[in-house]
Amino acid sequence: MKKQGPVRPSPSTRALRAKSQGSSRPDGVRGARAMYKKLVAAHPDAHCELDHDSPFQLIVATVLSAQALTCK
Repeated sequence: MKKQGPVRPSPSTRALRAKSQGSSRPDGVRGARAMYKKLVAAHPDAHCELDHDSPFQLIVATVLSAQALTCK
C-alpha cells in the first residue's frame, strides 16, 4: 500500500480560513443571528406547534411530521 503525504486544504478552504481569521465568528453565524432577529421582530408571537420536551424530541417530531406529509 502506497503511503500518502499530508493532506493539504483546498484553495477554497484556505480562503475561508483567511477570511474568518479576522473575527471570532464565521460570517454564517453572524448571518444566522441577524436573520433570527429579523424573524423575531416580524413574528413576535410565533411558537412551535410540535409537542416536545427536549431538542431530541423536537427533531424526532419534525422527522415524523415530514414523513406524515409525504404519506398522504
